[in-house]
Amino acid sequence: MFSQKFLNETLLIEGSNMNRRGITTPVLAVLLIVVLLVGIGIGYAIPKPAPAAPTPTPTPTPTPAPTVGLPSEILIGSPLGLSGSFASFGARQKAAIEMAQEEINAFLSKAGIPVKFTFLFEDTEQKPDVSLAKVQSLAAKGVKVFVGFSSSSEIRGPSAYIDSNKLIAISGSSTAPRSTIGKRFDEGSYIFRVLPTCEYEGRALAKAFIDMGFKKAAIITTKDAYSLAIESSFIENFQKLGGEVVAKVSYEYGIKTYAAEMSVLEDALTKYSNKEAALLANMWEDVALFLQEAQARNSPLLNYVWFGTDCFAQSTTIINEAGNIAAKVKLISVLFEAPHTQVYYNFVEKFKNRTGQMPDIYAMAQYDAAWIAALSILTAGSLDTSKIREVIPIVCSHYYGVIGNPALLPSGDAAIMDVGYYDVKIVNGKPTWVSVGTFNSALDTLSWTTTP
Repeated sequence: MFSQKFLNETLLIEGSNMNRRGITTPVLAVLLIVVLLVGIGIGYAIPKPAPAAPTPTPTPTPTPAPTVGLPSEILIGSPLGLSGSFASFGARQKAAIEMAQEEINAFLSKAGIPVKFTFLFEDTEQKPDVSLAKVQSLAAKGVKVFVGFSSSSEIRGPSAYIDSNKLIAISGSSTAPRSTIGKRFDEGSYIFRVLPTCEYEGRALAKAFIDMGFKKAAIITTKDAYSLAIESSFIENFQKLGGEVVAKVSYEYGIKTYAAEMSVLEDALTKYSNKEAALLANMWEDVALFLQEAQARNSPLLNYVWFGTDCFAQSTTIINEAGNIAAKVKLISVLFEAPHTQVYYNFVEKFKNRTGQMPDIYAMAQYDAAWIAALSILTAGSLDTSKIREVIPIVCSHYYGVIGNPALLPSGDAAIMDVGYYDVKIVNGKPTWVSVGTFNSALDTLSWTTTP
C-alpha cells in the first residue's frame, strides 16, 4: 500500500504542482487510484463501478481530457534475450511484460485516460553489442524508456549510450555488481535495477555447501562478468566459513566439448568422498550439455552433488534436455525469492494459466519493472527523462508488487532480497524443479523446507 507521504511526494515532486508540469486533473485522479491498486495486484482486484443513477434525458458521453505533455501512445523499448544461453527465461520475461502491458492499458481505459502503452520487443541474443544496436534502433524511433535486459551483459553493452543520451532503462533481471555495467544512479546514471546484486546468491551457495557438510568445492565458471562475480562472492564466503576450493576452471560459452574442463574437475573431486566434496556448476543453460557429456563419458562427477546458480534455476531447458541426469546430481540452485503474498499468488495463477509455466523471479521482476516505468511516466506527466529519472526512486520506495517492495539503494539497485533454493527431483515420474529451502539475506540464515 502507498503511504500518504508518497502521495504528497508524488504530487509535489521538486516542489512543483503536477498540473503545472503538464499532467491533467483526470490523470492525477487516476494516479491516486493506480498507486492504491498496484499494491493489491492490479488487474485482479479492480471493483466494478456502481451503476449510475438513471437520468430522464440522455446526455452525450464526455470526451476524456487530453493528457498535456503525454502522447496518446507511449512506446517502451523491451530488449530481451530471446535467444542464446538464457532463452527460456527471456521468453517468460516477454510473457510477463505482455501481461503488464495489457493490465496497464485496461486500467487506463476503464479510468477514461486516453493514453496507452506499447512495448516494443527486440531480441538481444544476450550479446552486449547486439543489445546496444537494438537500443540505438529503438531510440531512433523515439523510444526514451526501456524495460527488460535479461542479463547484465545486455545492459552493460548500451549503458554508456543510455546514460549519455539520458534514456531510462529499468531491468528486472540484471544482478551483476554495479561496477561491471557502468555508473551508479548517484553518479548520474539513468539505469535502474529492481533486484539486488548477486552477492547474496554467492553467500547463499556458500551457506548451503557448509550446511550440507561439503567443505571442499570444485568450480566450473563461464567467462563472463556476471558468472565471475558469483564465483568471487561464493569463494569469499565459502572460505570465511572454513571451506576450501580444490579446483577452479573457466571456459568460453559456446565451446563444443567440456572434456578438458571435466578432466580437471574429476581429478580434483575424486580425491575426496562425495560426502565432503561437491561441484559448483556456475554456468548458463548450457549446463544441460555439460550434464549430457558427463553421462556419455560415465564421469565420476555424476557421483557428487552439484550446485548451480540463478542462470538456470527453474530452467525448462534443463528439464527438457537433461532432467533425469540433473535429478541424479540434485543440481541445487539459487534464485532470488519473492515474498509469498496474495499479489504473488494472483500473478502466479494468471501467468500459469497464460503460459502453462511457473514464472521465475525474473519474469516477476520484469512485470513489476513495466508497472514502475508506466507509473513513473504518468507521475512525471511527460516523457522528459530527467523528470522520470527523479520520480522512479520515489515510486520504487513505496511500490509493492509481485516481488515485494523494490526500494532502491543510492546505486539505483534494489537493496536486499531473500534467496530460494531449488533442486531437480523426480515427481510423478518426471524431473521437476522443487523448492527446497530459503536463505534469509538479512539474518544470514538458511532453512530447508524439504531434504535437497
